[in-house]
Amino acid sequence: MSLNISESLINKVLVVAVEHDETRIWLMNSEAEVPVVVITRPPKSTVHVRGSQERHMHKNEIGMPKYFKEISEIMALGSESILIGHGNGNANTAQKLMNYLELHNHPSVQKVAAIEKRDLSAMSNRQLLAEARSMWNQR
Repeated sequence: MSLNISESLINKVLVVAVEHDETRIWLMNSEAEVPVVVITRPPKSTVHVRGSQERHMHKNEIGMPKYFKEISEIMALGSESILIGHGNGNANTAQKLMNYLELHNHPSVQKVAAIEKRDLSAMSNRQLLAEARSMWNQR
């Protein structure tokens, strides 16, 4: 991440849309629909996993700690964050990120203003930002 992007995030409210393989981050008060930062999870290499582990999602979680660490470092720059995830329970990567932050006692956990669930696959960037602003104003 470049220095200019880092500086633009400092003490700003962030909208963080977290999906399994990609996270998009916007500034709440910016009119830009293009994310300021896009973080992609490192590609999974072929790993031999026993069938019983694969059913328990172990194979799908390879690379998640590094992915979550990168997201949390960006979130630490902002003043507050709204996390938006997709799915229910263990399928919601935003909730998994929140669990990671709490487990590692990361300072970003204190900056999470709200965690919401939306159908990210069915929303454009404009719709997602409109929802985030609405959530922010209802706080």
